[in-house]
Amino acid sequence: MKSEAERIWEKGETVIFDVDVIGGINIKKQYLNECLSIFIMPPSLEILKERLQKRGSETSKSLEKRIAKAKGEIARSGEFDKVILNDNFDIACKEAMQVIRNFIKP
Repeated sequence: MKSEAERIWEKGETVIFDVDVIGGINIKKQYLNECLSIFIMPPSLEILKERLQKRGSETSKSLEKRIAKAKGEIARSGEFDKVILNDNFDIACKEAMQVIRNFIKP
């Protein structure tokens, strides 16, 4: 991953990773000021659970595991540069785009 990111940077391009919380924290530790870490926060665990149930992609057991994992991830959200509340998808996307644009401006 590191060599691939460096190859892309050498071309003057921006690298974007979509990783879990541990991955995001590890990348941030490795690159410090060279990267921006964004945590997408659900409005609440209950709303997150409802959203996952509506998708129909989870068994009850896997749903409970995901919610338990989400609790731990939310507890670590303060380790990210920016936390964006995903209460309204369109607003969250616009906020993420603005934060990213501000970061990558020379």
